[in-house]
This record gives sequence, C-alpha cells and structure tokens, in this order.
Amino acid sequence: ENSTYDNNSEIIKNDNNYNVIYEYTFTPKFSAGISAKGSFFYDDMSLISHSDISKPNNPIDSSLHTTNQVLTTNQTQNINAFAKKLIGKRNDELSFDFDYTYFQERQDTRTQTDFIDGKYITKNKSDVFASFTPRKINIASGKLDYIMKLSAQSSLSIGSKLSAIETNNNVRFINYENASSNGLTDTSRSNIFNYKESNIALYLNYWRSFNSGVEFQAGVRGESFSYKGVEKNQNIENQYLKLFPSFSLLIPQKDFVYQASYSYRINRPTFSDLNPFRFYTNPFIYAEGNPLLMPSFSHNLEI
Repeated sequence: ENSTYDNNSEIIKNDNNYNVIYEYTFTPKFSAGISAKGSFFYDDMSLISHSDISKPNNPIDSSLHTTNQVLTTNQTQNINAFAKKLIGKRNDELSFDFDYTYFQERQDTRTQTDFIDGKYITKNKSDVFASFTPRKINIASGKLDYIMKLSAQSSLSIGSKLSAIETNNNVRFINYENASSNGLTDTSRSNIFNYKESNIALYLNYWRSFNSGVEFQAGVRGESFSYKGVEKNQNIENQYLKLFPSFSLLIPQKDFVYQASYSYRINRPTFSDLNPFRFYTNPFIYAEGNPLLMPSFSHNLEI
C-alpha cells in the first residue's frame, strides 16, 4: 500500500522570563555573588494531519483525518551561587560554583482521528483518546576549580564537579468511545518513568606556551557515572568509571599555523531519548524513547 501524509498547525504561545544577579567584591582578591532566573511558559497548539492510503496505481481507498489539541504549561526556576579568590603572588585562582534548577511541566493532549472512505465521506467511526503527562525535574551541581600559575607561560588546573538529576514522570491515557462519551483509563499505554543519575568528575590539565609561539595542552578527566530508571514494567540501571584524555599542539609559522588535537569523548542519551512515553501524531504514528539506550564513546583527532 502507498500512503501520503501532510499536516498544519496553529500555535498560541506566552513566554515570560526574569533574571536577577548580584555580585560583590569584598577585597581586590575575593568576590562572590548569587543569581536567580526563571521562566513561565504556555503553549496551546492545534495540529491537524491528513493521511491518504491506497494500493499502488489505484485511487485512494481510505483516509485518516486527525486533530491533536496540545496544551503545555511549564516553569523553570534556577538559583546559582559563585565565588572566586586569588591566592599568592602569582594570583592562583580558586573558584566555586553551585547551581540548582527546578523544572515542572504539564502536557495535556486530546487526539481525534476520523476514518474516511475513498469518497471523502466520514464514516461513523472515530478514534478518540487523551493523555495527561505531568513531570518534575530537579538538577543540582557543584564545581570547585583551582588554577595554579606555575610561571608566566604555564599553568596547572585541577577541578572537580558533582551533579545529580532526579525526574518523576507519569502519563495517563484515556480512551473515548466517541467525542462526547465518558472516558476509560487505558492501562496498556499509561506508564510511569522515574529517573535518577549522579556524576562525579575530576580533571587535571596542564598548559604551556613557548617564546616561539608554540602552545601545548594535555589533560585527563575521570568520571564516575551512574543512573537508575524505573518504568511500569522494568528497572534499568547502568554505571561506569572512565578516563577521558585530551591534548592539543599549536605551532605557528609565518603564513600559516600547524594545529593538532585529540580527545576521547562521551555522548550520553538525552532524557527525551530515554523516555519510554509515546507521543502520538495519529493512532498509527507515534514517537517514543528507549530507556535501554547506552552512551556512545568516540576518539576525535583533528589536524
């Protein structure tokens, strides 16, 4: 069978933001501050899609006409505290940063699909369902860095970062016999997804420049990472301890510059990639994440 698909949408949005920051210099070598920012978001979207279905080289024998009404409201609140102190005659730098973010969202969706025959006469059949998806996310992180100036042309950086994320989500689907009937909870599609992760990272980095203009940098970052996800039918856990080395070399010449760098990197799945909830375009087209996805690792060499 062949199928064609098109859609259009209407969106009403309202987005309000605030940002406040205060920083105070206590002495020429010590300063600290705090900031707060947030946003309040409202989105009312109507998505209309139409799918035509036919056999090859034949007229359209059926169509689907779907209306998705999606109402999304969310708020984000963030607070950040920071401090920096210069130490000794070389002005070695000690810095601290703490960050906390709270995110809350609710997304309500109502989907109605009318099944239409080839003559574009609406059949006496509609598929109507709704989903209600509240979620909360808490993110906290702390970072401590120390830059030791070994000389005017070299430095050693040492640092650590601790972060934790916790999110609680659930989705409830309700099916309706028709557009005006009372609904019944669909337990096969309703789900929960609670997720926690923690990450402890330490790093060491050395930088050196020479009178010729050559610059060299080498470092390593160690990560201890773990996460745990819970959904209706399974628990997912993963953890690893990895080292991520890097280096770069820059050699300037009269008319050009030689440059080479290497790094070992990690690419972790996003929360949306892991979220197993289904988001429907029509009863037969949907997107969902996979909580079993693993991080990918790559060697990156540039010359």
